[in-house]
Amino acid sequence: MIDPDPIYCDQCGTSLTQKIPAGEDRIRGVCTACDLVHYRNPRVVVGTLIEHDEKILLCKRAIEPAYGAWTPPAGFLELGESSVEGAVRETWEEAKANVEIIQPFVSIDLPRIGQIHVKYLARMKEPHFEPGPESLEVEWFHWNEIPWDHLAFPVTHWALRLRQADREQNQDRFHRGTLKWKDKGSPLDFNSYDLSDLQSYPLKMDGSQRSRAAIDD
Repeated sequence: MIDPDPIYCDQCGTSLTQKIPAGEDRIRGVCTACDLVHYRNPRVVVGTLIEHDEKILLCKRAIEPAYGAWTPPAGFLELGESSVEGAVRETWEEAKANVEIIQPFVSIDLPRIGQIHVKYLARMKEPHFEPGPESLEVEWFHWNEIPWDHLAFPVTHWALRLRQADREQNQDRFHRGTLKWKDKGSPLDFNSYDLSDLQSYPLKMDGSQRSRAAIDD
C-alpha cells in the first residue's frame, strides 16, 4: 500500500497542511511553521531469481500479505545500499542463501501501490539454504512444477512467466514495464492486471557470466 500522508513536520514537529507548493503541480504536505515540503515517493522492492538444474528457489511467506504463498526472495531496499546489495541481503534474510548476482532481469512499476520491483538473476555460492524469519519453507521447484495458483502477488507471476519465456526461447533479456490494474477484480489476482507496455532488451553476458549460467543450468 502507498504510505499515508504525513501529519507532522519531520523538521519541527508542527502539523502539516495539504496544498500545492509554489512551482509544483500536485498536493504535498507543507509545514505551517517552517514551510518544509514533505514528499512521498515510490518504494523500491529488490529480489533474486535463483536457478540451478532447471529449478528455481522459492520461499513460502510467513507474514502477511499473502501468508503461505510462494515467491522468490525479495523485500524493500534500505537506505545506504545499492539495489544489488539489497537483493543479496533480502535473499539471505528470507532464504539464508548466499548468492552471486549474474545479471539484471526485470523492473516492473506498480503505480497503484507506489512501488518499483527490480529482480536479478542469481546463482548460489554454496548449496545451503533454509527458511529465514519471514519464510515458512524454502524449496527448489522445477519450472514444470511451479505452484502458479499459490504464488504471492501479481508481480511474481509476471516475473516468473517472463523468465520462463526467456528460458524456452534461449534468450538473455532485460524486461521493463508497468503493471496496470484493470480497475476490477482482486488486487492480488494476476488476471486483474496487464503489462501491455512491456519492453524487452537483449543482454550480452561476458564469457565468465555465460559459463557460470551454463553450469547452473
